[in-house]
Amino acid sequence: MRSPHSGPMMKINVRWAITGSLLGEFRAHGGDTVQQLEQQVLSQVGAGNSIRLMLDGNVLEPHQRLGPSGLRNNCTLDMVCRRSQVVTGSGDGTAKVWGVSQGECQLTLEGHSAAVTCVALAADNRRILTASEDCTARIWDADSGQCEHVLAEHLDIVNAVAISADSKLVVTGAADKAGIVWDAATGRPLFGLLGHEASVQAVAFSPGGATILTASLDNTTRYWSARTGLCVKVVVAHTRGLYSGTFSKDGTSVITSSADGCARIWRAGKEEPRTLAQAHSGCVYGAAMSPNGRQAITGGWDRCAKLWDLTTGKCSQVLRHAGAVYSVAFSPDGASVVTGCKDGTAQVWSTGTGDVLLSLEGHQAAVRCAVFSNA
Repeated sequence: MRSPHSGPMMKINVRWAITGSLLGEFRAHGGDTVQQLEQQVLSQVGAGNSIRLMLDGNVLEPHQRLGPSGLRNNCTLDMVCRRSQVVTGSGDGTAKVWGVSQGECQLTLEGHSAAVTCVALAADNRRILTASEDCTARIWDADSGQCEHVLAEHLDIVNAVAISADSKLVVTGAADKAGIVWDAATGRPLFGLLGHEASVQAVAFSPGGATILTASLDNTTRYWSARTGLCVKVVVAHTRGLYSGTFSKDGTSVITSSADGCARIWRAGKEEPRTLAQAHSGCVYGAAMSPNGRQAITGGWDRCAKLWDLTTGKCSQVLRHAGAVYSVAFSPDGASVVTGCKDGTAQVWSTGTGDVLLSLEGHQAAVRCAVFSNA
């Protein structure tokens, strides 16, 4: 029996926004949500994709109901589809873009003269950033694969790169103990982040873009003003050097990992962290928190990635690899993770079952970094 709020049944035409060609006809009630209609459309577009529906050029939000949003029988909606991707960087000097639906390599970025140590994407996925052992970072057009800017001010290996949410600033961190903030549009260096006493291994912008985090082999994290470059806080975060550090999606927490075998979660304004004690036997090279903040993933020298339930603090899944795990990241919906491994592969795993969903093979050396495209 239909709910009294379900409304009349409607036929809805959905077409591709770019080409105008018809994707198909769908049926829904006026009381159904846009999200329910999107699920029908995804059954034809294919899993691993993200879509938005538009009526007369206006984007429909998932929570909206179809009838009150202006949809009528036999109306036509435009669909924008963003195919989910993974970007990897490797010791072979290249970065690659992979489709998540089939695992196919869609683009290879060539230009670095040494290993690619880190990759990052702009919020709109239009730019890819890479860092390299050739002492440079690069900004690439994600559609054409053309290099837009070479960032060449560091004096040693560039270990890390990140871009602000508004895509205006880039930050890099290097073995020369420095961070540098750059103008993303011009590739011009703006100011340095100076103070670490050893290699900078990780960099990150806070979600709002006001703060930059750096993590170093000097055992500390530092927090900097993204506007002025002034250091506002220093935290002795681990007993040995740090390999990763990043903000949670909501910006209220930071997760770090270290050569001391631990990962730690730091709440804003609190000095005492929550420690995932002895997360791995050996260095923990990567750590990240899920978008909803309920899970974490770590990867390490011991050939494992581990999923953690942050409600209980216990390991919920062990994802075994053929070599050291250098990189870990969650998908935007938190349903999967991607790991980068010393054996030259990146693997996509289900966070629910711990099963391998895809194995991305094509690099000729270790995968040093792997990330999902943004939703």
